Amino acid sequence: MVEFVKKVCFSFCLLGCFQIGVPKELIESTKNIRFGKLRHLTTLGLYMTILTTLLGFFINDDQTFLGKIYLNMLATTLPLEMAISLLFWVIYYLNPPALFNSELYNNNIRTTLFGSSCTHLFPLLLLLLQIRKKNLRRSLVHYYLLGMVGILYFVQVHLFFYFNKSFPYPFLNKLGFNQRIILFFVCFCMIIV
Repeated sequence: MVEFVKKVCFSFCLLGCFQIGVPKELIESTKNIRFGKLRHLTTLGLYMTILTTLLGFFINDDQTFLGKIYLNMLATTLPLEMAISLLFWVIYYLNPPALFNSELYNNNIRTTLFGSSCTHLFPLLLLLLQIRKKNLRRSLVHYYLLGMVGILYFVQVHLFFYFNKSFPYPFLNKLGFNQRIILFFVCFCMIIV
């Protein structure tokens, strides 16, 4: 039964990659900007989840070289997806316009709840199903990897601003540089706990 649920969650994650439930106006709005849909950490986390899962489908022994890579990817991707899901759903519940293009949002052009779940809920559920019966222990390497992901994404967000004159998430436009550093640091601390 668990394997079936994993495959269903994996299928929903693939639908998220193909932007199922995303209105064509939103898809069109990303075509003319640098980084396109890769500007969101959600998309990067989704791709990491899919790669981790694909590797997991072919690994039977966690002690092999590929098995250890799989466990490292799982231990790195899981906290990232937890943070993505938690932040998205909290902001989505409290202040949805803070996540989306306000003009499109005000015109009721929004991603469906199922579409949002394909990118913000099912990846986390899929990873949680994968850690069942796994002996995951975090090591210093995982903290370095998560730190590198955070720093690289912080740089990417600012490159996005440099090229497009706005941040990938509208609420970042209201924060100063130091506030963004604090936000990213708090998110990193939340991930490593």
